Amino acid sequence: MSASRTPTSPSAGAGASAPIGGPSQAPIPQPRPEMPAASPPAAVSPAADPAPAAPEASAPAASTPAASNGAASPTSPSAGADASKPADSAVNSCPVGCPRCKAKITKEQLKEIFTSASDDKLTEVANAFNEAFEKFEINTCLRKAHFFAQVREEVGPTVKSLAENMNYSVDGLKGTFKYFRDNPQEAALYGRSKGQAANQEAIGNRAYANRLGNGDAASGDGWKYRGKGFIQLTGRSNYQNVQNEIDRRYPGSGVDIMANEGDILTVKGGMISAMGFWTLNNLNTKADMGARDADVDRITAVVNKHTHSYAERKTHFKTTKKVFKVPECPNWDGDGQNLLDRLKSAE
Repeated sequence: MSASRTPTSPSAGAGASAPIGGPSQAPIPQPRPEMPAASPPAAVSPAADPAPAAPEASAPAASTPAASNGAASPTSPSAGADASKPADSAVNSCPVGCPRCKAKITKEQLKEIFTSASDDKLTEVANAFNEAFEKFEINTCLRKAHFFAQVREEVGPTVKSLAENMNYSVDGLKGTFKYFRDNPQEAALYGRSKGQAANQEAIGNRAYANRLGNGDAASGDGWKYRGKGFIQLTGRSNYQNVQNEIDRRYPGSGVDIMANEGDILTVKGGMISAMGFWTLNNLNTKADMGARDADVDRITAVVNKHTHSYAERKTHFKTTKKVFKVPECPNWDGDGQNLLDRLKSAE
């Protein structure tokens, strides 16, 4: 947003003086790297590799979210046990009064997005999101649509791929990771070839060694902190930054992706880590900018800048936009004028 100041919501009640979550200037030391989308490490043909996505490229540093000014926020009428707690939303959950913005999501909605997932899995996903969405302010129709468009591409239609696939061929390793281009003999040693399965742990430890806060290959950090979660988080420093965000927004969540290696591979941990990444990188602010292709691309560039899946993520957004009835939401007028523009013009 190019305006010199952040607009406030004219209908935000007690929180009307609070800015709409504009980014601060404090940089995050190391953003999430670009990498292949996760997929199950099942046996594949020797010619197939995870989609290369220039993992060595660095994305622009993100900013931490602006802190709340402490103004009172309305409570969510659908927050269950948390109904008496503040919604903690920079736009106070629904500034123009849309009941769907602050509503919990349903298994039926998710079935339209994750078309091959089991009912039990969809129930888990819905419960995990509903537990924490107010705390991470993913509480407008448009924000939900953008969030789940990205998650759909990251975990697939079955919601099974919560860890990065390192099942690379020898040539795939050299074509994707600088380490293996510089050390082709190790690509031959650890990569998949005729009669040889890929040594995925060895690959991860070398591909991500001495990067993103990881130690050397012998430390095991590359494999431990490879891409995991509903938005594939990668690197020790990124895991720590996201855990700090979880602790800030949702203390007592029961999720600790640093202390408990398996937490991020659970539905709850994978979801909450994705939410932490989302707010840490100010993606609610980007989501508020609109429902156009350029708005989806702007978010994709933060989630996985060099991915080849920009088109797929826009396709997913077309689905999630319908699922969450974005065109019917009064926070989005359907004519290309987004919420931030409308609030600026109302000043």
